[in-house]
Amino acid sequence: MSLLTLVLVLAGAAFSLPPRILSPDAVGADDDRLRGGSERAEALRVEYFVIEGPRDDAKGASGLYRPEALIAWRRLEGERGVLLERDVLFRDGFVRILHDETVVVDEGEPRERLVFRELRGALAPGRCWLVDVEPDGRAIRTLAWGSRGHVHGRLATENRPLAPLALIERLRGGDRLSEATVIDPLTRSVECRTLHRLDGDPYGLAFVTGGAQARLRTAELLRADGTVAGRYVFRGEELMAFQWRDGARRARRIEALEYEQLLLEWTPAESAAPVDAAVASNESR
Repeated sequence: MSLLTLVLVLAGAAFSLPPRILSPDAVGADDDRLRGGSERAEALRVEYFVIEGPRDDAKGASGLYRPEALIAWRRLEGERGVLLERDVLFRDGFVRILHDETVVVDEGEPRERLVFRELRGALAPGRCWLVDVEPDGRAIRTLAWGSRGHVHGRLATENRPLAPLALIERLRGGDRLSEATVIDPLTRSVECRTLHRLDGDPYGLAFVTGGAQARLRTAELLRADGTVAGRYVFRGEELMAFQWRDGARRARRIEALEYEQLLLEWTPAESAAPVDAAVASNESR
């Protein structure tokens, strides 16, 4: 199957996919590439977040927050590799962003791929960006697809680039990186990021106060021009909250039940995904 055919299949299928409630045991057909032989892929982690932005009430008072987007974020691991997946559903306009990263061992060689899909419904144009990292890590091969057709590309890099979710995985584990070359799906480029490590949650993203602050740590990513490219608050290896840019908007971690309730409020009844029983069982653990 050619890269273009793959992108068309992925984009076309994703238009019909309802937002999902992901359980730690939920593994779909897309995860077959992680399996080896009869082994099944296993979800090691599933997390839920809500992005909130400020709003004013009728009297103009500030400090109120409005849910703007939902995020389901998971990591799967199989005999042949690892899948990182982030599914973002925006409330306004029903825009959906599907971001997948895979590292699969093929004939003894790791193959790294990023697929970034922006979906706006069956009748509205979306776009897709597929990235393969070349084996020596000195370049990436790209395929962009949208309403104007498809464009192949190749970007050379001085250092082996990291995909965004893979970088966050390293930050979870306390990696002491000071700089990283990162693939940016929004700008469709490869950019340098400077990393700063901060104690606690100095920007108040996780709404944790008192002694609990001592258990938190923050990783801040800066672009070459000094602007913020991300702030991530961890408790151990747990991601508690984050920002994609400077400002009042931030994502906070929520339980599966709150994710489910908001999802059902935002999506038409005929397209809402059924809730996996395993998700409900997680709430009692």
